[in-house]
Amino acid sequence: MVRDGGGPTIPHVAALDGARGVAVAGVVVFHAGHLKGGYLGVDFFFVLSGYLITSLLLAEATTTGAIGLGGFWSRRARRLLPALALLLVGVLAYCVLFAHSDELRQIRGDAFATLGYVANWRQVFSHQNYFALFRSPSPLNHTWSLAIEEQFYVVWPLVFSVLLWRFRARTPVAVLVTSLVLAAASSVLMFELYSPTSTTRAYYGTDTRAAAILFGAVLAAWRSLRGPTAIRARRVALELVGLTGAAVLAVAWVALDGQSRTLYRGGFLLCGLAATAVIAAATHPQRGPIARVLEQRPLVGLGLISYGVYLYHWPIDIVVDRERMGFGGWPLVLFQIAVTLAVSIASFRFVERPIRRGAIRAPQWRTFTPVIAGGLVLATFAATAAAVEVVVPAVGKHPVTNARRAAQKAPVGATRVLLVGNSVAFTLADGFGSLATKDGLAIFNAAKPACAFPPQLADRMIQTRNGLVRAIPCDPPWEAGVVKAYRPNVVFWITANPGGIGAKYHGRQVLPCSATYDDLFVDSLRQEVTTLRSTGAKVVVVTTATTMTFALVDARQTACDNALRRQVASETGATLADLAAFVCPGGTCRAFDHGVKLRPDGLHYTGPASEIVARWLLAHSG
Repeated sequence: MVRDGGGPTIPHVAALDGARGVAVAGVVVFHAGHLKGGYLGVDFFFVLSGYLITSLLLAEATTTGAIGLGGFWSRRARRLLPALALLLVGVLAYCVLFAHSDELRQIRGDAFATLGYVANWRQVFSHQNYFALFRSPSPLNHTWSLAIEEQFYVVWPLVFSVLLWRFRARTPVAVLVTSLVLAAASSVLMFELYSPTSTTRAYYGTDTRAAAILFGAVLAAWRSLRGPTAIRARRVALELVGLTGAAVLAVAWVALDGQSRTLYRGGFLLCGLAATAVIAAATHPQRGPIARVLEQRPLVGLGLISYGVYLYHWPIDIVVDRERMGFGGWPLVLFQIAVTLAVSIASFRFVERPIRRGAIRAPQWRTFTPVIAGGLVLATFAATAAAVEVVVPAVGKHPVTNARRAAQKAPVGATRVLLVGNSVAFTLADGFGSLATKDGLAIFNAAKPACAFPPQLADRMIQTRNGLVRAIPCDPPWEAGVVKAYRPNVVFWITANPGGIGAKYHGRQVLPCSATYDDLFVDSLRQEVTTLRSTGAKVVVVTTATTMTFALVDARQTACDNALRRQVASETGATLADLAAFVCPGGTCRAFDHGVKLRPDGLHYTGPASEIVARWLLAHSG
């Protein structure tokens, strides 16, 4: 039997422990970069949670005729909070020992959101803009799914209590109907809120992701009403449906990318139903092939510690990384997994299980919980006290006015630096800003994320990590006014190579290495240099280096694009900063250098890497 920390009991099913093991393994391997759809393990957890929590509530209602909300929430706290507190202590140690100062502000906010179980909504509200995607990864990024589950644990017992009060003996029917209606509404919201240019809202929203949890609730209510089938033909049919669900999940975990339109247009719905079918087959008292596979001891053992594995694996991956270990690939992945398992086993044995079994009595627990929470809040402030936010004036809604104000506020004698281009230039602004005080610089960021160059090819979509974004021209009409107002000493022109989808000119697709592209690029860059040097500034044309796989752009086309930059720099007398040669010496691009990830996503430079590149550019600006 499964005892809910002194509450109601439901039959223990070892196969469900194995299912947890499979789910967490998928997530871990996904985060290691080796399973495209492994993130769907989270949805498997959602279905399991909906099934188990609703089964426990139905068992308590059947036994006592009521739901003890205080007891329910106390048991959930005993199950979840100890390991979460350990996670936060570890993350705060990371802040003190490893984190760069420009990471601390984000981690502080993530820690408070994690403590409040609203991390998913923090993701929604803080990742709306394009450039927010290129920050350094937070060790608490993965807590969004815990927030959704905890929100369910708070709200669902209240809904259940209302249904129990209203329908009494017919509560299972009411729970079944309510779950189906809410799951349908959640699926409709997923359809409605999905946008190909930003998947953040649909992916992280509690309302859009609730369907999977509610499918588990539907299964629990159905089992309470009908019980497991005893008819052989139906039992065989159930196993076949479960095997079909397992096959669907296997294909999705291998092939379904998280940015795929298919995922939001029925993919999540299908995977939730498939997981429900697997759980329905695995929990039947007459064990079938699915249950026998999931009951294998390694999977069951992994499932028992799955909560800790999920909590600890991501920050361990960040700390125990290639740059600190000196090796990568599968050896690094296996080492990270070994460390995760060791930490998770220790956490389960010495902290989670003893507390869950009552090592701390209820009066002590009621005292310790707010004390520990308050201590974590204070410790978070202390550990992130060195947080800095590099503020570089940017164009905003009034580019010329803002440029004039930036020029007026520039220290006397400072070298005024102007950044123009697309998101690569935009994210480098932090690196230049971190050098400003000690190197006597004043920085103005006039770059525009998701802009296209040559500007004649701006009528297209640009692929970003958050989906497709409509491009804008990289020579906005206010650019000449900004140059005149700011009067820079040095201008860095930095753009990535196209990476566009459907770049067309007069109805024809145009890519680097074509005569049309070459003519457009050369003419446009010549005009750019003329505009940027109109007040006497030194113009620095920067080559591009990328290992990011863009649709329609390959290494040969990148080389053609850079050759045009060199040509224009030579013809116009602009300074050439060959960033491609720095980052990709001899044609081999360095993902790691100088003890930091030089390009976290293969294209942009963030955190310490942005400072390295900014310093290199300043040194090579002539």
